[in-house]
Amino acid sequence: MYQKETDDPEEWRVSASEGAEISDVPPGGDSTPEELDELPDAEEFDAGKMGGADAPPHAEVDVETVDELPGGHLGEESGEIDGDGGKERVLVEVKLPLDVDADMAMAETSLASTGFELNPDYGVIPISASEDQLAADIDAGTEQIVVLCGEVDREKLDELKSRPNVLSVRKDSRIAPMSAPELEDRDDETAAASGAVASADAAESPELAVEAVPGQKLVEHDEAQVQPMSEDASSCPIGSCDCSPGTAKGTIQDVAAYLGVDAIHDEGITGQGIVVGVVDGGIRASGRVSGGAFDNVTDGYPSNWGQVAHWSGHGEMCATDVRGMAPDTELYDIRVAGSSGGYLSAMLAGIHWAITKHQQTGDPDILTFSNGIFQESWDADYARNPNHPVTRKVVEAIDEGILVTFAAGNCGATCPDGRCGSDNGPGRSIWGANGHPKVITVGAVNKDEQFVGYSSQGPAALSAEKPDICGITHFEGYFNSDSGTSAATPITAGVLALMKQANPAMDQDAAKAAMKQTAKDIGPSGHDQHSGSGILQAKAAYDAVKERWSRWERLYKPAFDVTATTRGTDGFDMFVTASNQHVYHRARKGGQWGSWTRVVGPVLKSSALSRSADSLDFFTITGNGTLYRRPWTESGGWGNWDRIVGPVYDAIAVPRGTDRFDLFIHYGNDHVYRRPWTASGGWGNWEAVYGPVQQMAVAARDDDTVDLMIEASNRRLYRRTLTTGGGWGNWEYVAGRAVEMSLASRAPDGLDLFVTMPNRSLYHRTWTQADGWGGLERVGGPVRKHLASSQGDGDLDLFTLGIDGSVYRRHLG
Repeated sequence: MYQKETDDPEEWRVSASEGAEISDVPPGGDSTPEELDELPDAEEFDAGKMGGADAPPHAEVDVETVDELPGGHLGEESGEIDGDGGKERVLVEVKLPLDVDADMAMAETSLASTGFELNPDYGVIPISASEDQLAADIDAGTEQIVVLCGEVDREKLDELKSRPNVLSVRKDSRIAPMSAPELEDRDDETAAASGAVASADAAESPELAVEAVPGQKLVEHDEAQVQPMSEDASSCPIGSCDCSPGTAKGTIQDVAAYLGVDAIHDEGITGQGIVVGVVDGGIRASGRVSGGAFDNVTDGYPSNWGQVAHWSGHGEMCATDVRGMAPDTELYDIRVAGSSGGYLSAMLAGIHWAITKHQQTGDPDILTFSNGIFQESWDADYARNPNHPVTRKVVEAIDEGILVTFAAGNCGATCPDGRCGSDNGPGRSIWGANGHPKVITVGAVNKDEQFVGYSSQGPAALSAEKPDICGITHFEGYFNSDSGTSAATPITAGVLALMKQANPAMDQDAAKAAMKQTAKDIGPSGHDQHSGSGILQAKAAYDAVKERWSRWERLYKPAFDVTATTRGTDGFDMFVTASNQHVYHRARKGGQWGSWTRVVGPVLKSSALSRSADSLDFFTITGNGTLYRRPWTESGGWGNWDRIVGPVYDAIAVPRGTDRFDLFIHYGNDHVYRRPWTASGGWGNWEAVYGPVQQMAVAARDDDTVDLMIEASNRRLYRRTLTTGGGWGNWEYVAGRAVEMSLASRAPDGLDLFVTMPNRSLYHRTWTQADGWGGLERVGGPVRKHLASSQGDGDLDLFTLGIDGSVYRRHLG
């Protein structure tokens, strides 16, 4: 697996800009496709580019398995309009014709005549229709729904609701962070009066707000405020409860060790290439504000993201806890709190920003929420209505492919947070989106597996099966004790980042299932309303979802070169160039080896293609650089040789169905050309694709989609996609140079890129249509050559030529 090494090129590290489409083509080249009857003469041809050296004498070995290859815009005041002076903050759902731009909603609906004032910081937010709306109010073919965030005079609420295009008017309620009360914002006077816990007044007010000192990391708190919460020991539902949020039970490093995260790191999985959006009070990022301590915070919402931390550093605690599990994650600061608190409108706008960002770039991968409402009375509609716009927007994020975690809340019956009032315990402590069936709802235990007495208990208002799991809280992290389900949730999100790096295709359902199925049960058998399925077990959940590499299998020794292709669902064909530079073929099907067959020789380089389970196309380059093809069928065996062109450095053919393929060559003039072949019409014309190049790799995702990867003259890797009917797309910059690369596709919406680095270690990087490029994973080394092959069925075979001259195979599935 991936490990950091000194010669790992810095440009391979994933950043916000990597993988983004660029408008210009790779430098120094000609990329205008054109059809040619003949290839141009190559002025120079260097056969030495084929590589290779004298190899040991030809010798076969028995197949064996080995563990390793032999080594050698929301400001301080903006957006915070309180409902004073008879005004009410509201969320207004309106319907518009589909052809009306959402930004024109105010003009189109004439709501201004009702006294409604749009909040420009949140503005107009498109949202999907609920099932009820689709059934009764909305024609999905001609109409759309948007949410307007703003305020209106209370006496004009009825007039606003009566407008024919207004579907609903809802209160824009406050939200608060789910940390233990002694870590909440309060002014000095309030703190002195209230002592350690939230006063009775807090039960009526979602938050007591005071701004954290900008640029100051909050680690220590006034000891007068850090006291145990009131506990009724006899009421603990699981063993003895921990009701001391100010007392750390170990450090964040201890949490990583307990969860098995250290072992995941040992496999090279550290969250690299994964983006976590912390939807909270804000993160002060390095490079964005003086004193900002958090690096690799690369984007966010609103426009002054990374500059302010409200809720007394609560968001920075969450960021610390994510990074404690996944240190190489990239963070987005999605701030939903301002100087006068957090609001549902801010949450709605922040989630919409994240969805739009994901549609554009594939990021963020994960959103983590450690906030919500503490009582049903704060907003009864949001608490219990699954069709509330904020909850619908959360579901939109999940449907978009973003993984979402929510804190269960701090209103467990044993020692509830004072803000809970009488809303505590089973059935009255998990409200709104925090308990939606689709989200991962996180309760809390400490590292010693002691249930936290204030961890909210199910059933949730929106789902009986809540919480889902428990994460770890009460540890020394950002604060002297990171507490609440607020801390347990970003710990869980950090583990999700590791799982996502290991399996980029993992979706919300798969992630939740893995976490629940591998959790350590501490309550009544199976799922229970207190701890859910039990305590998160990071390593076990990771093992459950990571894509499975087989052990290395040594197939032959020694070899000068090797090529191979997967054929059918249970076999592959291997072509070995032995020390005499002759090519020998051997097939394996259903676990059984066939006999060796000499194909041709001497040659410099070969490649093979399987269009179906009973056919092969073999390509070889002879000593003078001439390319030949020879077909094989199950029924007829080997056919005649077909001379194609020369001189060439490399040739790769990819299937476009069972009766056609595309041949790509790296020609002697260092340009890439493509030529189609069909069973009915034979060879088509040559097409000039691009040049000059250093090397190329090609994969077909399906019969209509081919991806070409090149290393351009600037030693950078670029990708370009060819589609039937659409032609060639734009070039996309991928990463820095590689000694060698190969490309395969296991599914129509994904690619697998393999690269050999200068130290001869072999790395794997995945791309998906939804998420773009993932991080690097080290899969072996040192190697002289590698190639990957797949039939597009989800599995993949990786073949390598080790520095000891042995041919090895490893299977991913």
